[in-house]
Amino acid sequence: MNTNKEEIHVVWFKRDMRLQDNEAIYNALEANKRVLFLYVFENSLLEDPHYDKRHWDFIKQSIADLNTDLKKYNTKVLCVQTEVVNTFNQLFNYYKINTVFSHQETGF
Repeated sequence: MNTNKEEIHVVWFKRDMRLQDNEAIYNALEANKRVLFLYVFENSLLEDPHYDKRHWDFIKQSIADLNTDLKKYNTKVLCVQTEVVNTFNQLFNYYKINTVFSHQETGF
């Protein structure tokens, strides 16, 4: 097990897919550590009847737009398809996650 893991912050995108005026991103960058931008396509949500293909298409286009904007910073959004717990368990194998920044979500 690697005990010299790089310490990072994670910005976990859920519904708020903007760079400008985004409190989670602002707070992560203010903390002065490397930031990993993350979007998780959770299988449980992909299969949820409350979500339509149009919703997922909008999310994918929003991520593409974010990645275009993030090119100038030499980074992009890491996208994975699994459950969030699995994602963070994998990230813990490689990084020491100091803080996870995100917006509180409610409802569908």
